[in-house]
Amino acid sequence: MRRAFLVLLLLLGGCGGPEESVVAADFHSLFEREVGPDATPIISFVGAGEGDGGNVYMHVRFDLMARGDVAFDSGWFEGLTLQEGARLSGGEVVLLYQKLSIGGDWELTRHQLTRRPTQSR
Repeated sequence: MRRAFLVLLLLLGGCGGPEESVVAADFHSLFEREVGPDATPIISFVGAGEGDGGNVYMHVRFDLMARGDVAFDSGWFEGLTLQEGARLSGGEVVLLYQKLSIGGDWELTRHQLTRRPTQSR
């Protein structure tokens, strides 16, 4: 009985969400699409939030560094103007991963910028 319980715990533990490296790669891809090449994201945290066996919300906290003088005209930072080397901190994006089939891989299905980074001091 105890052995069956341990096996069950191991199996359930494997359903916790995608690997941190996968989440980071997905975030970088989204960042490039939303922000473009004029800023560099610096990930400070990746971790799981709420979820169940088929859904998990992954939280990515990040800072951003301007590569040059830039005025964002679309995406997450629309309307923001930064000078080269400016650093913003405290941004957060939540990524929803779902298992769309039994035993399938985690797939990124939605994302949302939940906290826009602010000027570092």
